[in-house]
Amino acid sequence: IARKGGAAVLDYLRRIVQSKSSCRLEMQRLGLIAVPSEIAGFCSQPYKVSFAHNHISTISSEIGLFENAQTLCFNDNKLESIACELRNLTRLVRLDLEGNLFETMPNILTSLTSLTVLNLSRNQLSDCPVHLCKLT
Repeated sequence: IARKGGAAVLDYLRRIVQSKSSCRLEMQRLGLIAVPSEIAGFCSQPYKVSFAHNHISTISSEIGLFENAQTLCFNDNKLESIACELRNLTRLVRLDLEGNLFETMPNILTSLTSLTVLNLSRNQLSDCPVHLCKLT
């Protein structure tokens, strides 16, 4: 973000401040290449977390800090993998992974027992993984 200049840094900080009152962490279209590790410490447990339309290639362990998240959006990034800490998001109802680079999906998704919406469209998946077909 710093490479994009002062306006981008101010926008980033403004979004963090807004998340404290809105319970929504909206970090889309910032040109991020990773989830900033310090971000969970600033946010007061948002119920919606969006990192859509960035350049993120992996969902790192910091994602496990958003325990109260009900909606998680990582659509239109460069994701190829998901950290196992995603299983800490036991309240997650909606997971949007549309438009990434997944070729296979990890078994970790079967541990998300509250999940009702999973968007995997526009990925590199050749078929529905057996463990996902068992989700109800």
